[in-house]
Amino acid sequence: MPIAGYDPADVDERLRELLEEWNAEELLSPEQERRLEAGESLLEVLTTDQLRELVRTRPTT
Repeated sequence: MPIAGYDPADVDERLRELLEEWNAEELLSPEQERRLEAGESLLEVLTTDQLRELVRTRPTT
């Protein structure tokens, strides 16, 4: 049984929430958007630097 928060699907879901909450869609290149639409996860698509920025950034509300 996977531990919540460590399952890749849980991590991807949380990253998607952060992307939406923080209006960080501009982080994604057109190629990354295409890959997401094709079914890849954010963990597969984002670079290490993009992941760091996403989890460290504060919401722009």
